[in-house]
Amino acid sequence: MGKKNDVFTMPLDALEKQVKEAAAAIEKVLFGLEGLAALTAEERLKSDKFRNGEAEALLGVLDAADANPKLFESLADKDFGNDPDEFETDVLRDRLQRIALLMPLAERLDGAKTLIDDTVLQLSAQTKPVLQQGYGIAKSVAKTNPKMRALIAKAIDYYARIARKGVETRKNKPKAS
Repeated sequence: MGKKNDVFTMPLDALEKQVKEAAAAIEKVLFGLEGLAALTAEERLKSDKFRNGEAEALLGVLDAADANPKLFESLADKDFGNDPDEFETDVLRDRLQRIALLMPLAERLDGAKTLIDDTVLQLSAQTKPVLQQGYGIAKSVAKTNPKMRALIAKAIDYYARIARKGVETRKNKPKAS
């Protein structure tokens, strides 16, 4: 699996301490950067994100606009700048620089999130299948054993809720014609 003192093997109290410290560090990063945007899922899907190298490639467009401002007047009210009558290349350059500064941090945090997600998935893969099999055994016994039923009541309720939601979803699903 891993090293002697990694997330898979370290004592739980040590892992809990490290998780709390990591969460505090993330909070410090987030609160240290005031004014971060919070988009809805729909806004995020509709947003235009620069592909790798695209922003740098488009700097020439700003150079062209600076050299030929009359050609770009029609974009004046589309640059989200301060003056609706001027195409503000300085504002756009500033945004590109901000993107260049923030993007590596976003990529680093995304990479960290992926590692944590992968670790949770691996732990789940090593835990969930055998527990579901155990649930099947315990549920079978619980039909005639009230003590067993009491011990696994939360699991029975959990899976019953999921089953009811599934029935409700199928019931409300439009029928194909």
